[in-house]
Amino acid sequence: MSIDKENTDKNKDLKVKRKRTTNPPINDGMNTPVPDSTVIPIISKSEEALYKQAENPLGDPHKI
Repeated sequence: MSIDKENTDKNKDLKVKRKRTTNPPINDGMNTPVPDSTVIPIISKSEEALYKQAENPLGDPHKI
């Protein structure tokens, strides 16, 4: 073998494939806090209006 051939064989052995590093997602679903059953969720005014409209979609004034 020639010297060049030996050098290229050694270089092939030394080369290591680089793996692309990926960062884990910020929230992978495992660190999501679970709300306590004693905590009552606070409903915003807009959400309250949507619920009220869903109960009375035609705007019947006699229905409370």
